[in-house]
Amino acid sequence: MLKKTLSCAIISLVLLGSAVLPSAVEAAPKHTQLQSQSQSIMNQYQKLISTTKEAANIIKFLDQNIAKVNRQQADSMILKLEAFYQSDLERTQNQFFQPGIQEKLQKSYNWKTKKLVTKDTQLQKLVATKLAGKYKLTTEEGSVFPIVDYGALKKYSSYLSGEVKDYIALKALESDKPWLSDAAIIISLDELAARTIAGETYLTKYPQSKAKKDATNIYLEYLDSYLYGMNNTPAFDFDTYRLRTNVLTSFNKTIKTYPNSVTAKVVQGYVNVLKKHNYQVFIKDGLEQRGIPEVEAFKKNVHQQALQELAKKQTKPSTVTNRYATAGIENASEFEAFFKKVQQLAAKGDKAGVAGYVAYPIQVKINGKKVTITTKEQFIKRYDQIFNNKVKNALKNQKVDQTFVNYRGVMVGDGELWFNVSLKNQHQFFITSINN
Repeated sequence: MLKKTLSCAIISLVLLGSAVLPSAVEAAPKHTQLQSQSQSIMNQYQKLISTTKEAANIIKFLDQNIAKVNRQQADSMILKLEAFYQSDLERTQNQFFQPGIQEKLQKSYNWKTKKLVTKDTQLQKLVATKLAGKYKLTTEEGSVFPIVDYGALKKYSSYLSGEVKDYIALKALESDKPWLSDAAIIISLDELAARTIAGETYLTKYPQSKAKKDATNIYLEYLDSYLYGMNNTPAFDFDTYRLRTNVLTSFNKTIKTYPNSVTAKVVQGYVNVLKKHNYQVFIKDGLEQRGIPEVEAFKKNVHQQALQELAKKQTKPSTVTNRYATAGIENASEFEAFFKKVQQLAAKGDKAGVAGYVAYPIQVKINGKKVTITTKEQFIKRYDQIFNNKVKNALKNQKVDQTFVNYRGVMVGDGELWFNVSLKNQHQFFITSINN
């Protein structure tokens, strides 16, 4: 019991970012306090998101609090924000179609600078409020209106799991660069194919995703548009009803570029059907177009076929638990290999090697005083004072599969060292804290 209580004391201390306290009695309540604080934040967030009418208020709360909760709670925050957008988007867009608003926007919004130049305070407030809520203005068929700026939500990526981070990235593909305007595809077919593959990749990687329904809809919409085109950019020639040459070229490129994908398999199936009919998508019947039974049957079943093939590819949930997931580390074996490498470097006294895996700047104690080390060179120079016997012994004796893990990282010993993953690269890890 004493050992367990002491561990709690150390854990709570590192969470607070302070030096290790000798008293477990003092530290344990702080650990509980942190948990209570994060739950209180989530309760406040739920109340806010249930009552507010503006996304701007939610964004402000997220900016102030998302760093104070764990990764699972941060995921929940972003998914609830997404649900808010889904229910609020129509109301928000309708505000831009109230009498006189469109006319004022057309005259006063500068698309190059993304700034509103007007003395109309009502219009200024409307636009500013929506932009603060991470909406962005776009235009279609001569109208100006807001859409969700998912690219702007990427700033929260470092707090999120891979599942939610990648979902936001998938949504941002569209908001950053729309593929459709005025019923016409406005990006290249190859880029549309790449987006289709991105949707497939997400569904394959996260078969149990909380955003699976929306991600599936995104994938199927991209797939349909790639196969058949849109009203103003159909995949077939208007005069002959035959598949356009550039579309067939893109189809063949996709089959070659992504040979093991579900998308390529579906595209190949479509090409095979069309080839039987000299690439006719429809038959010209006087002034009318008539469907070809085999082609129409393919179209009717394409969604079912794609989803069945996806189900075969989707990674089954692993029965092996990733004990480092709470820290945001997605690849356990890579982290453990890194951990053992640092142990080996420290055991050999490889100062430069250890210094290369430190996240700078880092605060340490030298001669009893706190000192901030900002470069690898400074670390090497003061190595023996930083990586003293206390730190080296803690690292030497620590078994990686027995480390304590929380959303702050992976702890060594009694908090002498903390490790975590890079915010920019899931395959890079660093020493993030040294309590020497």
